[in-house]
Amino acid sequence: MMTEQNTPRPFNPHAVAAAQYALNAAILDDDESAARLIAAILRDTGMHGVRDAIVTCCETFQHHTGFPAGTQLDQTYVHPETGEPIPESEAEPTLVWASHVIEAYVARDQERFETLFRNLGDDPEPVLAHLTEMVEHVAAQVMLADQTRRAALS
Repeated sequence: MMTEQNTPRPFNPHAVAAAQYALNAAILDDDESAARLIAAILRDTGMHGVRDAIVTCCETFQHHTGFPAGTQLDQTYVHPETGEPIPESEAEPTLVWASHVIEAYVARDQERFETLFRNLGDDPEPVLAHLTEMVEHVAAQVMLADQTRRAALS
């Protein structure tokens, strides 16, 4: 017999759709629409919805980059102005967090994923900053993966 505690909570469709639309807006460089959608996720669905949006971003990253589940990623950080590689210690903390969440998700390291999510807290301003970075980072990775795929086909 399963208890309610062991029954998975269904994804919030509003949070998932808003995350998908925010990713599309970010890909289209429509920062205003992306920001509005990200704010709506927190405002309308709370932290459960934020978690669903983060999972949606991670799924999108994994789908577009093609990394199989269980892959141990080692993401490279680049200077935002020069494009040169930089150590993690010089990258924006929100980007490092987003990268670590994606790494944990792709590796299927549930414990690390949950710890990173819990460490986010529930203060709206930092939550929005981190979710915004997640959306922007995944959008950039999707565009890069699509460009690489198109280049390989030509």
